[in-house]
Amino acid sequence: MQIHIHKNGKNYGPFSVEQVRGYLQAGNFSSEDHACHDGANWIKLSQVPGLTSRTKTQVKPIEQSVKVQDLPAKNLLGIKLLTLGFFLVTVVSVVVLTYYLLRGDDENISAPVTSSEDLFTLTPDQIVSVYDGDTFKIDLPDMHPLFGDDLSIRLFGVDSPEMRGTGDK
Repeated sequence: MQIHIHKNGKNYGPFSVEQVRGYLQAGNFSSEDHACHDGANWIKLSQVPGLTSRTKTQVKPIEQSVKVQDLPAKNLLGIKLLTLGFFLVTVVSVVVLTYYLLRGDDENISAPVTSSEDLFTLTPDQIVSVYDGDTFKIDLPDMHPLFGDDLSIRLFGVDSPEMRGTGDK
């Protein structure tokens, strides 16, 4: 059987099976190079019948553990950057949370609610606008504007006609 080999854009051969085995063992060709043994089809050299059955392949022993020194430098850099980023996000989060919890801004804090009856009582100055019979907007004076301004409230269990728009239709 005559074998033609295609490697790096060039064709080599024809070679006998023994010659190809020698070239494989010497490292001139690899089992991933393409070969044609029947004159029509190109297949990987490892798939040529009768070639690899008697070829001795070197098998590297499986390492039981991977040491940090064995990892590529690129992976180590990525791991270090990921760890540093996680640490920085954690530190910044703790600092911001501590600042907001312990900031002593006493001028906007009113007396705490003493009874549960006062918790749901709204004063007229808190109501900003009324949308319809069961929906209105309020401002909570003791809250940050992001959380306490223009809160839309819809009453549960009250079914009033919905407002269709500003025009008369």
